[in-house]
Amino acid sequence: MGIGKDTLDGAYATHKAAYGGQKEDYFALLYLAQQFEKSVEAVADRVAFGEPQDEGINAFYVDVNRRNLYLFQFQWAAQPQAFKEPLRRLAREGMERIFGPAPNGAGRLLSELRERLHEDQAAIDKVIVHFVFNGDPSEADQSAVLDALRED
Repeated sequence: MGIGKDTLDGAYATHKAAYGGQKEDYFALLYLAQQFEKSVEAVADRVAFGEPQDEGINAFYVDVNRRNLYLFQFQWAAQPQAFKEPLRRLAREGMERIFGPAPNGAGRLLSELRERLHEDQAAIDKVIVHFVFNGDPSEADQSAVLDALRED
């Protein structure tokens, strides 16, 4: 499933008035819509548009049929090193902010995620974290730095 620059540009032009954010935020929107066969409007509330990513994620999706919660970090970049800081944030404080006691000052995406967790908790068996970028996945798999962070 490829999302090219032209597609990204088109989505940004079409939806920026409704959702705001940066052009790169629309990579997550398009990916979720394609991956889960939903409309852009149906998944837009699961994407951080221009929000801080304190938890190390910038999108999520609950698939009740598969019984999975997907946490995503999207980077419109070709280099897997772009995931270094988000992985650190996810390991250090993100999981606690997502699954622990309600944090003070939660952003829109975290509030929406925690609400979905509360409503769909009986339908979630697994939590899967995906890092999506437009580079070579084998390069990310071979990165010693990312491997150490994944272990954390």
